[in-house]
Amino acid sequence: MFSSFIPRILIAATSCKAGKSLLVLGLVVALRKRGLSVSCCVTGDALHQALIFSRLTRRYTRVLDRRLLSEGDLMASIYQAGLGADIVIIDGHGGLYDGVKSNENLGSDAELAVLTNTPTVLVSELREASNSVAALVRGFTHFKGAPQIAALIANRVAPHAADILLPPPVLGFLNECMDAYALPRFIGGLPESVFTGQLPPSILSQKENFTALPMQFFNDVGNLVENYIDIDALIQIAGAAAPIQLQEPLAD
Repeated sequence: MFSSFIPRILIAATSCKAGKSLLVLGLVVALRKRGLSVSCCVTGDALHQALIFSRLTRRYTRVLDRRLLSEGDLMASIYQAGLGADIVIIDGHGGLYDGVKSNENLGSDAELAVLTNTPTVLVSELREASNSVAALVRGFTHFKGAPQIAALIANRVAPHAADILLPPPVLGFLNECMDAYALPRFIGGLPESVFTGQLPPSILSQKENFTALPMQFFNDVGNLVENYIDIDALIQIAGAAAPIQLQEPLAD
């Protein structure tokens, strides 16, 4: 048995199109500005995002597709992604528990997080927040097969609510709700924003096969994440990941 410590984090979401890939993109830009070597993985078939992450990180982005990879293959892929990197960021797909079948976790971000012992940050679109957020989060943290959800991030917070919830690390009312029910805390919230571009769809096609975006787009997303997300907390969460266990070491 070979064990290797790889700081890593999975960015998952409560639903599809919650904005997790945009968050990962901004996080990559912000971490690169700090001088860190960042390695990315994507789950499912998010090939457009994989190409963009590769260009930003200048590293190969691995696709962790449970339909193609065994449990051992997943561990080996994450190990390889971590070689020479300061942190590995895994960009999830769909909702946390959305998998190949409707009645099981196979192929879901939750299954991947549990198999690889990767801490998870859960992103939720919360235009307006109230105590019902605690019920939503409790459902995700106590669902069958739940991974270690280490922290929460709100996305697309409505402008009139932004000054109540933002910026971090306080997030006032939201974390009061979480603390009352002993739930993970919010470490940031992104206000609803308009950018000079947008991420392409995940699925490759001849009609919409584009990954070229203006540099201003990346800078704007990176600045947004820097201003509203507690990046130090994310780094700390990634550093608490359990070592990757392999049957034998792989060649570098």
